[in-house]
Amino acid sequence: MSRTTKSLILILIMLMASLLSACKSGNEIAAVMTEQAEGTINGDSAYPINIKEESSGANDEMYPITIYDATSNFPETLEIPEPRADTGVVIGKVLSISEGDKPYLNSGLYLGSYIAPKEGGENAPLLVGISPDEDPKAQRARDGSFAFIDVPPGTYGLFLCTPMSAILMIDAKTDQYVNVDVVAGEVIDLGTLYVP
Repeated sequence: MSRTTKSLILILIMLMASLLSACKSGNEIAAVMTEQAEGTINGDSAYPINIKEESSGANDEMYPITIYDATSNFPETLEIPEPRADTGVVIGKVLSISEGDKPYLNSGLYLGSYIAPKEGGENAPLLVGISPDEDPKAQRARDGSFAFIDVPPGTYGLFLCTPMSAILMIDAKTDQYVNVDVVAGEVIDLGTLYVP
């Protein structure tokens, strides 16, 4: 047997030993990762998340299902603070018609700013957009209520934001976009809004 062939066989043996070792320690790695995740979930994170285990049937040991319920960290209701002299507070509630008027908690709520066009005259449409890092985000409660605190005066559109998209909200009962004129020192109550 040539020296190259012997080297190749030795490399293959080492590779197989390494793979077998990785397979054996895969369960140990999973256990460590689960312990770390539980530590994060139980309060070691800036974003605590409650979890519950769900049964998937016969394959529970191989394929456990964990459901994260981010809304469980919402309070039951919100306390509305008094607005400051230079900013406003916007409050309201969002309910889902298709869910029998239950609280709608499936997306974040943001106030997006309207931008007047520089060209096009008085008939040019207004544009509205959001920047989640900069624009006001609502505090939420499990009863569907929301509050935007310390909002600078101006005209805003209410956005529903998910990880995949952001849409300007249309109230499902009035078929109108939800617009907000924020006035310094005032609480603006949008009332109950509906999604389909």
